[in-house]
Amino acid sequence: MRKPVFSRKLGASVLLLLLLFSLLPAAAFAAPNVNPYSAMPSLGILTDTGLEWRNADTGYRVVIEDDIDLLTPTEERQLLEDMQPLTEYGSVAFWSTREYASDEIEQARLKRRSLFELESAGILVINMEIRKVSIQSYGAMYDVLTSSRANSITNNVRNDLTRGEYYKASQKAYSQMNSLMRGNRIAQPMKHFSNACIALMVGLMLMLGRVFRSSTTFRKSDMAQVIGATAFAFTTAAVVSRGTKREYDPPSSSSGSSCSSCSSGSSCSSCGGGGSSSF
Repeated sequence: MRKPVFSRKLGASVLLLLLLFSLLPAAAFAAPNVNPYSAMPSLGILTDTGLEWRNADTGYRVVIEDDIDLLTPTEERQLLEDMQPLTEYGSVAFWSTREYASDEIEQARLKRRSLFELESAGILVINMEIRKVSIQSYGAMYDVLTSSRANSITNNVRNDLTRGEYYKASQKAYSQMNSLMRGNRIAQPMKHFSNACIALMVGLMLMLGRVFRSSTTFRKSDMAQVIGATAFAFTTAAVVSRGTKREYDPPSSSSGSSCSSCSSGSSCSSCGGGGSSSF
């Protein structure tokens, strides 16, 4: 009696499957040994103080220490990724705090140095106790992120902080820091306004001197108007420099003087510089 065709086909299929399985290595059936951070390296690792990530190529780190929980866990993870491009140039940190400081930029410097020692590095600090946002940097990063540029960045994000949009402000700050490090420009409206005030002040002083030289019968009323306008320009420039930003730019190490705030025996080369704004 002839066997059915279906039976012969089924037997051939089973033999083919057994042959294929015998050719596969045993490792193919083993459970994969996956490191969660090697699969997604941008996630970083959770430490006792916050989040940390290291650039395997440069060795520079990203550190987030959100001590007063301004950011949600999701926002912290996202900010960690936003900060990573800066590790091409140095280590970078985010720190939120309520620790009082009479000098917010010196506070940022001390925190930056405690995290990174004398590496090229930068730090963004949001201090809710004194309502100040500060950027302080050192080394190759300070060569680009100068005090005036740090002031511009902090001024550009102060409105977001006033509205309580802490992640948006931080993301914008690091984006602008990275843009500058890449050789691009950022908006610096307060710098332009300050320059305009200075130009006005100088122009009024030159006009006052020219009037004195050209006229021997200079009236008191004219003098009062010129002096009043000059005083207004001085006052405006002072308000711009004191009310919205503050600079920290210690003498260079080549001057031979030491920074009074640096630790004992260290020179000003360990200070770097920075800027801050109120919000």
